[in-house]
Amino acid sequence: MAEALVSSVVSSVKPLLQREAGLVFSARQELEKLSSAFSSIQANLNDAERKKVKEEAVRDWLQKLKDVAYDVDDLLDEWQTEVIRSTESWSRVPDFVKQVCNLFLRCFCIDDQTDQAVVHFKMGISRGHRIKKIIERLDVISREKINFQLRVLFDKECIKELLFCESSSRTDSSTFPVVIPIVGMGGLGKTTLAQEIYNDGKVVSHFQLRIWVHVSENFDVKRITEAIINDVTGDNCGGQLNRLQKELRKRVKNKRFLLVLDDVWNPDDDKWKKLKLPLKDCKQGSRILVTTRSKNTAAIMGTNTTSGSAYNLQPLSENHCLSLFKKIAFEGEEKKGHKEFEDIAEAIAKKCGGVPLAIKTVASLLKSKNKKTDWKHILNSEIWDFPEVEDGIFPALSLSYYDLPPLLKPCFSYLAIFPKDYEIEKDKLIKLWMANGYIRSDRQQKDMEIIGGEYFDSLLERSLLEAVQQDHDGNVVRCKMNDLVHKLAQFVAKGEFLIIEMGDQSHLKIDARHSSLLVRHQMEKFVQLQPVVSLRSLLFIVFSNMKVPHPPDLFDHTRSLRVMDLSHTKIEELPASLGKLKHIRYLDFSFTYIKELPESVGSLFNLQTLKLNECIYLCRLPQGMVQMCNLRHLELEGTEEINYLPKGLIEKLGVFATLSRFIVGSACKIGELKHLNLVRGKLRIEKLERVENREEAREAELKNKQYLDALVLCCTDKRDDGEWTAVDRKEVERMEGVFEGLRPHTNLKELEIFSYIGYEFPSWMKDSSFQNLTKVALYYCNKCKQLPALGRLPSLEELYIWRMEDLKIIGDEFYGDGDGGIKGFRRLKKLTFAFLRNWEVWDLGEDEMPSLLALIIMDCHKLKELPKVFPGGLSSLNISGCAELKSLSDGLRRLHSLKTLDIYGCVQLKDLPDLRPSTKLEELNIKDCPFLSSKNNNEGEEWLKIAHVRRICIEGKQLQKASSLSLSLSKYRITDPLLLNC
Repeated sequence: MAEALVSSVVSSVKPLLQREAGLVFSARQELEKLSSAFSSIQANLNDAERKKVKEEAVRDWLQKLKDVAYDVDDLLDEWQTEVIRSTESWSRVPDFVKQVCNLFLRCFCIDDQTDQAVVHFKMGISRGHRIKKIIERLDVISREKINFQLRVLFDKECIKELLFCESSSRTDSSTFPVVIPIVGMGGLGKTTLAQEIYNDGKVVSHFQLRIWVHVSENFDVKRITEAIINDVTGDNCGGQLNRLQKELRKRVKNKRFLLVLDDVWNPDDDKWKKLKLPLKDCKQGSRILVTTRSKNTAAIMGTNTTSGSAYNLQPLSENHCLSLFKKIAFEGEEKKGHKEFEDIAEAIAKKCGGVPLAIKTVASLLKSKNKKTDWKHILNSEIWDFPEVEDGIFPALSLSYYDLPPLLKPCFSYLAIFPKDYEIEKDKLIKLWMANGYIRSDRQQKDMEIIGGEYFDSLLERSLLEAVQQDHDGNVVRCKMNDLVHKLAQFVAKGEFLIIEMGDQSHLKIDARHSSLLVRHQMEKFVQLQPVVSLRSLLFIVFSNMKVPHPPDLFDHTRSLRVMDLSHTKIEELPASLGKLKHIRYLDFSFTYIKELPESVGSLFNLQTLKLNECIYLCRLPQGMVQMCNLRHLELEGTEEINYLPKGLIEKLGVFATLSRFIVGSACKIGELKHLNLVRGKLRIEKLERVENREEAREAELKNKQYLDALVLCCTDKRDDGEWTAVDRKEVERMEGVFEGLRPHTNLKELEIFSYIGYEFPSWMKDSSFQNLTKVALYYCNKCKQLPALGRLPSLEELYIWRMEDLKIIGDEFYGDGDGGIKGFRRLKKLTFAFLRNWEVWDLGEDEMPSLLALIIMDCHKLKELPKVFPGGLSSLNISGCAELKSLSDGLRRLHSLKTLDIYGCVQLKDLPDLRPSTKLEELNIKDCPFLSSKNNNEGEEWLKIAHVRRICIEGKQLQKASSLSLSLSKYRITDPLLLNC
């Protein structure tokens, strides 16, 4: 809307300037300024229109712009109307009066003495002051562009030009790949800018590989090489540098890649040459983007680039500083328009030195303060002049820390235990705070996790934490700290927190209250740990999925521990001395080799969190656990060898906020779950065949567990065909009743069902009152002959159907179309059908699944044909292992949004539909399809159907992109061999 208005104004002003020579000079000047101002803003409108959906500030900015555009439109319309009216009146003026006016025009150097010239002279005089006022308003609006990062857009476009510019391509082997350094002081947004570029759609499609590595102070060639390979392959690697470099050379050979080396500090020339040595065989056009604070680093790493000097990121101007500050700090209405607040804001913004991070932090601090005295206190704080907050820690960040409520300060300080750029799980962080006693409440203990979430959100709002990952509802679940904020945390926690990089130490002394041990490389044995009586937190932070040894006699030297994280270590046996850690509140043995816990753990009365995830050898839990009266979080995901829980564990404790697995048995009846109405997160209930009937199932009171997000209901696997055949009708009806009695609360977001023994699914699964259910997965439900009406679930976005042996037809019953012609699955985005070995027919009607983006059909051997129509927005289609599929539906031709098509193992598939109408198809992969592979070989009619696709891979071999002539012929459907051979 705004873009159309501005375009209309610009198109109206320019002809007026060209056509009307009679404009007085000052009016012409003002109209030219007006046109220039609108043209300048017009360049950013496309970005602003996209951002307005989520950002209120952008909507306000666009509204102001539209108001001015409307005023200009009115003015120009008045001008044209007055011209018409005045021209008509002027024609009746006596000739001698016209002669006098013409003489007057000559005095202003206007040679055109037509009737219209006189009229425009008059109009220029009368309307000039209004144009001037409008230009002043436009200047203000133009200055406010920084409020929604339009400056970032400018920097981004400049660097993208360097990425794509042919002049920065290699000229010889010594200058390849091209290095583009982004240089600027801390807090200017170098990493943010690099992320914007890295995720840009054009960049994604241009580079075959995109790699991101955080480097930091230690320029370790081996570690960085490992990180590059890990990012390319998704697997963790190790070994000698020579072997790693050979692997890296193989991975990037003949590939156009973008490598981002973020936060580089001090590489010497020899290390840099060694790092880039295996990158030389890549494809022309590859780039290395470096972010650094050091011009010397940029000079070392960018010496071979022909793209020109480094891109220097500049601080914001004073006007931009003030605009950004006011956008955040004046979020409410209380302070807007108050001159005194405006004056203080201007003074504080100047003190921030043009650094966005500093502005954002102080403004976030002040947005909740509505008293001028509080603002003046910040303005006049002596912290601005503190010498000890030099060395890159901005006074602005210190102000934000010192303004924290007393309860939040230790929570922030504890962040110093994590290394730079480390991604922190919100859930883990809150449990660590709890373990150290940082979360206090006058309310009952059950609310500690909620209070911890409020603390976390407060640090986010103050810009002391940055969001990294969000869940489906937009809640932040992972975060990290800006480098400068991390440095501030280390500064305020100095002496209490210690981060140790594990290397070749002969012994280890930890002189701190809280410590983390960083393990980046494989270790054969761990050094001796000297006794540390005062140590309260000990975290092993293991990079990559390797197993590392643990310190010997660890439990004898750390009696004051509140937190111990030994995850990803090689520990196999836990000594009885574990029970002597009487202060311990947080234990994490996830991904270790332990087989059992000692009975002495029953004496850990203060333990709140016990994490045993992916302990694949752990086969039992000790009965003594029932004495852990403060245990709130028991995590057991991936512990398949545990077949029962200690008797009375749930009934005696009953305060669990997290219980990832519940195993029905003689020791733990399903009715014990009625004590856990406060359980949160994900709950997996196993061995449901042990539940007698519907009435016993109802005793679990799942319908009362309103805080539960995800529920997994499991019977014992019956993957062998003989086991399924042996299940009689009475057993089937019993299990149908059990599942009917397991109706969950309607707040549930995710539901998974494994090995269900029933002909029909429970009726509650098609209940539209489950408004929050976004994901459903059905696995090994081999007795079910039809799917439930899942299309009635209004918010369902992901659906997975695996291994249903008796399912033959998917038809109307699946969609659950409502009254009035309302179609099912309105929000479904991902759909997977897999291992449906007897599925033969899929009826899919018009307008079903209108939001579907990705469809996977895998190992459905008897499926002979696909639906005649597909959802129009489908962008990814994967068909594999469909042995009887002989042709693809012509409906694919109408999929104008389809970008990726994968076809594997369809041995009878003989040809493809003509995909030329599908203009957006970017990638086609065909493998183990003998008929298709033999026909599509860079020639013939079949090739013309796909010649326009950018990336084509057949039988693992990437084909050369079609020539421009082939593309042209494909577009016009020229198939005559004589013409093709011209």
